[in-house]
Amino acid sequence: CFPEVILDRHGRPMDYWGFARRYCNVVNTGFGMKVNGGKRLDELRKRIAPVFLRRRVGEVLKDLPEMMWQDLPVSATVPAIDDAALAGRLEKALAANEWGKVEQLAAELGSYRRLVGLAKVDGVVSVLKDELDNGAMQKVVIWAWHRDVIAEFALALAEYGVETITGETSPERRRVAVENFQRPHVPRVFIGQIRAAGTGLTLTAAHEEVFVEQSWSPMDNDQAAKRCHRIGQTRPVRVRVAYAAGSIDERIAKALREKAEVIGRLFDEPEAA
Repeated sequence: CFPEVILDRHGRPMDYWGFARRYCNVVNTGFGMKVNGGKRLDELRKRIAPVFLRRRVGEVLKDLPEMMWQDLPVSATVPAIDDAALAGRLEKALAANEWGKVEQLAAELGSYRRLVGLAKVDGVVSVLKDELDNGAMQKVVIWAWHRDVIAEFALALAEYGVETITGETSPERRRVAVENFQRPHVPRVFIGQIRAAGTGLTLTAAHEEVFVEQSWSPMDNDQAAKRCHRIGQTRPVRVRVAYAAGSIDERIAKALREKAEVIGRLFDEPEAA
């Protein structure tokens, strides 16, 4: 949508490729032009400022406590990608921070991402059980993408009481799940599918969250995390991103973090000199 509100040096609305050449890193892949990240973000921020209004949660809801993001490396044996050529292309794209290409290749690895999510279940559950048992946290919200990953976590943590919401959950069951979780004590665990539960819910009974899988859209992840960071929250919210340490899963988590940081820099106010 940006090219429609950006004028070129002749005062005309900038077309897509004019915008891309000026503000995007464009590379020729041999099969066409691909956008790989942004450039001149300070200039672009100033040019869109008159037509783009952004308000941070902290500016509108000044009494909300802090929300912090942390890494959670876990021990997990991640399966090898069957297609060696595809694996090589993914590694190359990750090394070059070519997010568009990473996302495209990852889409071809949908079943592989599910297997990686399943591989992390034991490691994440071990951490969460220890924290739930020793009182380090009273409740926790877990975010995932695949339904069978959610099912495995629900089974492994059943002793603590679990509520889940996926795309198959009815509106009435959604309401009951949230109401139950918001009550004191049991249930202590809420597991949500990012697309199905990442907006519109209030989960302020917890201030601890863990992403065992992420969306390729940083905004989807941010919106999901904010289910705990809403009016009524009185404690700092900690959001941890679990990844299989030393694996390609860690590389993908890093790429998503850098993608989110680039988007954040575009809309953040520049620091005073």
